Amino acid sequence: MIINDLFFKKYNIDKEKFEGIGITKDELVEMHNDYIGRLDSLENAAAMIAQTLRGSNAIHSIKYRIKDPEHLIEKIIRKKIENPDREISLENYHTEITDLIGIRVLHLFKDEWVPIHQFINEKWNLNETPVANIRDGDPIEIQNKFIEHECAIKVHKFGYRSVHYLITFQPQKETVISEIQVRTIFEEGWSEIDHRIRYPYWNNNPIITNYLEIFNRLAGSADEMGTFVKLLSVALKEMEQNHLTEIEKRDKNISELEEAIKKLKVDQTERDELLEKVKKLEKDSSVSSISYQPITRSASSISLSDLISNSTTYGTENWKLNENGDLIISNDSSSYLGSFSKPNTALSGSLTSEKIIGTDYFNVAKIVKK
Repeated sequence: MIINDLFFKKYNIDKEKFEGIGITKDELVEMHNDYIGRLDSLENAAAMIAQTLRGSNAIHSIKYRIKDPEHLIEKIIRKKIENPDREISLENYHTEITDLIGIRVLHLFKDEWVPIHQFINEKWNLNETPVANIRDGDPIEIQNKFIEHECAIKVHKFGYRSVHYLITFQPQKETVISEIQVRTIFEEGWSEIDHRIRYPYWNNNPIITNYLEIFNRLAGSADEMGTFVKLLSVALKEMEQNHLTEIEKRDKNISELEEAIKKLKVDQTERDELLEKVKKLEKDSSVSSISYQPITRSASSISLSDLISNSTTYGTENWKLNENGDLIISNDSSSYLGSFSKPNTALSGSLTSEKIIGTDYFNVAKIVKK
């Protein structure tokens, strides 16, 4: 390895600052060569960690890497520039630089971090307190969850989100330190793009930084939407199951009623009439399934009366404008069903004849008996 002007330019390192770190090029080359001799054992250790992590059902995917030898030297130089008094030598570089093995653990939903966190704590000793990197402005509920599980909170200036663990284990004679990073797939996507674009040349470019911040917020919103869809799916499954349970109870009650009628001491005509009423009751109460019918229509030029009559079975008396001009839907018992914000032009005039001019979309969902 040659540490020269091309190396400093490639990694955007100030040559004058390098000369004041108290470590020579020859010492760095010696560390570089020693590290190359360790690569095979580090690769085996990383594979062992990854294989163990696959025992967690909450994990979506795992990847790992062994630090590139040249990147190791770059990091040692940066650490020494940041803190010239820090001791990094041939004897201790492999413990001072704690991400020689880097494991990336990805999960789909935010709440899946908890079982992964518990799994890591059960399998390995931690070298230090886990660090939860968050974005300034992240919900307090998320921060409290990290604190509850004894993680240190670090607000990252670029909005980077990930929980970092330093684990120690001993696959052979020498103890190995590995960094495990746990994050969602959306956080991983943003982080990869941010790192690819920002480093090493655009670290302080305000235009790039602003756009990456917007991208970061979108990734956070995507995670929130994923969590919401997961909760919605669970709720709908529970509702469907409750619905099926009620159908089973109804069918059982009707069957028992029919058997009871057959045993009544009445003439056949009266018995048939009672059974016919039971069948009518069964038919009237028959709901085979719950159907969700989303209706989406462009509001570029649609009358309110047309929108109402074609979108729902509820009458026009249940569609009202509130004081903000929003369209409100309620059922006969006045329970809230949904609202639609007014488009660009303010709503006025008769509710059943005024036209809506704009480009908004109205989404109505209804439950239909089959």
